[in-house]
Amino acid sequence: MDVLLIGGDGIIDNYPSHNYSDLKSERIIKIIDPSSIPTIERSYSNWTIEVLNIGNTSKNYNNNLHIMADKISCKIPKNIKRINFKHSRFTEIPKYLFEDKPNLTTLDEMFYYCTNLRSLPNELFKPLSNLNITSMYRTFTYCKDLEQIPEDLLSYFPSLNSAKELFRECYKISNIPSKLFSKNPNITELDGFFMQCSEISSIPEGLFKNLGSISASFLFADCTKLSTIPEGLFKNTTLTDTSYTFRETAITNLPADLFGGNTRELHKTIFYETKLKTIHSNCLKNASRLDYLRGTFQNQTELTEIPEDLLKFNTNLRYADELFKGCSKLRSIPNNLFINNTKLENISSIFEECSNIDNIPANLLSNTTSLVWASNSFKNCNKLLTIPQDIINKLNSLYDASHSFQGCTNANNYTTIPAKLK
Repeated sequence: MDVLLIGGDGIIDNYPSHNYSDLKSERIIKIIDPSSIPTIERSYSNWTIEVLNIGNTSKNYNNNLHIMADKISCKIPKNIKRINFKHSRFTEIPKYLFEDKPNLTTLDEMFYYCTNLRSLPNELFKPLSNLNITSMYRTFTYCKDLEQIPEDLLSYFPSLNSAKELFRECYKISNIPSKLFSKNPNITELDGFFMQCSEISSIPEGLFKNLGSISASFLFADCTKLSTIPEGLFKNTTLTDTSYTFRETAITNLPADLFGGNTRELHKTIFYETKLKTIHSNCLKNASRLDYLRGTFQNQTELTEIPEDLLKFNTNLRYADELFKGCSKLRSIPNNLFINNTKLENISSIFEECSNIDNIPANLLSNTTSLVWASNSFKNCNKLLTIPQDIINKLNSLYDASHSFQGCTNANNYTTIPAKLK
């Protein structure tokens, strides 16, 4: 039997109250092996739906369509401005789907939650290259059976600006094409792009080299097999948002030249629930514009060492509060850690709960001429053997260094420390 796909909202139904007289030649689909006759929107699971034709209607209210189907066997007509196949059950997309060059204004959520989709044809979007597509929000989100990303997928949209959550929860994707963004210099939003792609284990070198500035929150969050980051990944790219970028990954080592551009902040959640073991001494070398490292490496309980030159090139750094808070395996603090950080204003809680550190270099803060806040800076560093007088004097002169040495009772000069620092 044939029924109709009607209206701008794309509801498929069998209600007699609807007037089909002007749509019968325009919205025809085929129902195969129906098990019942109730409305398809209510009993979709009982039907197998193949889309045989989407008419080239001129009616404005039919230019925004939602189709749920098991198979697509037609092209999208030229005048359609927006269409999505949310929750469809097809396993593949025909290469000719866009051959009639539909006048689409967006690809947002087009194949969202198509959980049976297994592959994407090469040159799928090539017929749309004449369009000014700027957004691909959640285009393939939760296509949980999708295994590969064609390298040319985004190359036809040089004006693409936003691609948030494009492949979020595509659990079977394991490889990222190295040239995926090579033709998209205008992308600025990649938040959640690969979020929960749990089979991805590595990132290709130079993946973002063509992108000047991006928002990268949740970019690789919950990619639980991701274990390596290539050197220079964001070397020339400004990151405007780094919240949860690498949350719950398997990364243990941060390479050289990881960050750069005009990045101003590395958010305190960037490595949340990721167990770092080492940080390359040149990890932040190209990030000379950094202002904020507030809790960036906090609670890295496997980190044992801070490279002496880690902050050497970050001469604009002003806030480093909670930077290494809770790094309970850190054994020492480099003598010259802050030697070039004359603009540093805040180190509150920077080494709080670093319970393995037994020594503070006497000259650690000698060049921090702009320092204002240092409360809780060494709180509960209970293995400290002594606290240098130069450090005590410096902290005692600040606007707020309250409780800097609270809990450091094993230091042999703890009783002589000014009360406000305890």
